[in-house]
Amino acid sequence: MSEGLRAGQPTSNNYMVPSVKTAVRVLKYLKSKEHRRASLSEICKALEASKSSTFNILKTLLAADFVSYDEADKRYSLGMELLELGGVVADDLDMIALSRPFARELAGQIQETLPLLRRVTWKMTWSRPPTASPMARSVSALSLCNLSAS
Repeated sequence: MSEGLRAGQPTSNNYMVPSVKTAVRVLKYLKSKEHRRASLSEICKALEASKSSTFNILKTLLAADFVSYDEADKRYSLGMELLELGGVVADDLDMIALSRPFARELAGQIQETLPLLRRVTWKMTWSRPPTASPMARSVSALSLCNLSAS
């Protein structure tokens, strides 16, 4: 794992909290498809971390519902609180804004109009395509039962 928590963000080990850094490594380990459910020993071996500190970190993550523990097989997995946190991030993402540059490039390559749609609760919101033809402008002006112009 890189020293930075995110690629491209320089960090100094002087400012990193070791237990938090290990907790992040545990969560990322459990995130990987082949390690979705892992025992304490498996986690410690993979992260080259001590059992006592990893156990205490897992207990803390368990108390916060960031991990779950199955008593029957003694394995840890990601917890439901992460789903809630992910939902908050997803709600704040503007997928239309993120998609627009790629849609423009693709529209230019294939010489076609690409509509970008966004689900907004029970409605679909139409975003004017990057290359709006007269037909697309007409369609984007429509407001039908489950479409609304933006």
